[in-house]
Amino acid sequence: MTPISPKQSKSFRTSNPEADSAIDRTIPDFPAAQISDEDKYFKTHKPPSYLGEISDQVSEFIEHHKKVTGKKVVLVTSGGTTVPLENNTVRFIDNFSAGTRGATSAEYFLENDYAPIYHQLFIFQ
Repeated sequence: MTPISPKQSKSFRTSNPEADSAIDRTIPDFPAAQISDEDKYFKTHKPPSYLGEISDQVSEFIEHHKKVTGKKVVLVTSGGTTVPLENNTVRFIDNFSAGTRGATSAEYFLENDYAPIYHQLFIFQ
């Protein structure tokens, strides 16, 4: 079953933080995260340049399925995570994953009449 999409898919590189703000070395010991940390992060880090384009595509996709197909839309994230340990990344923490579970989940949603948005490292479809 092929998903219905109002536009051709485009790939974005979604895991490329700006090196100068990726890690804050001014904090001597990292305290436990607080709820306000999310707000602080988004206030002090500028969004990626492609965010508006992705947001427009997602909104168009959702509206298309809401008005034309009546399908529910679901976001499936998949794959591993890599986090740098320093600004000039030599070392990093890696949670390796091939993304099989996410891909299988997206297929399940397709088979059950959903319109999935599939997000994996380097892939946003």
